[in-house]
Amino acid sequence: MCKIEGCDRKPVAHGFCQRHYMRLRRSGDPNRINTAGRPKNEHVEQFIRRNHHSRTVAFKYAKAIESIALVCRKGGNAELAGAIVDRADEASRRSTGRPNVEMFVRIAKLFVGFVAYHDDPATMETMALAIDRAADPHVLE
Repeated sequence: MCKIEGCDRKPVAHGFCQRHYMRLRRSGDPNRINTAGRPKNEHVEQFIRRNHHSRTVAFKYAKAIESIALVCRKGGNAELAGAIVDRADEASRRSTGRPNVEMFVRIAKLFVGFVAYHDDPATMETMALAIDRAADPHVLE
């Protein structure tokens, strides 16, 4: 019988049945059950819960957040990412209070480009200038 308590299958390798041996090989734990599908992204799930948007729109939002966080980490100021995301989210809201995801993505792209172009670590001043420029409808991409 298999080494796992309660499993009465025939062992095939190292005392484990086929099921538990494959679990051991994949994850290092013969009792771990992997769930199917893509792993959950906390930003996507939070955005869907708050704003009732589709998963595709939410993934655009999450990708923009992750690009902002990456620039901040590279600039040595990882804790600033939350403030930048909050400011960009505020700047991209419609008058009704609903998020404008396309504007948020545009702000994130311009912020990342602005910081990279100026070769400046993500400071509060850089962030404010980049977001204000991106939120201005007259600024071209």
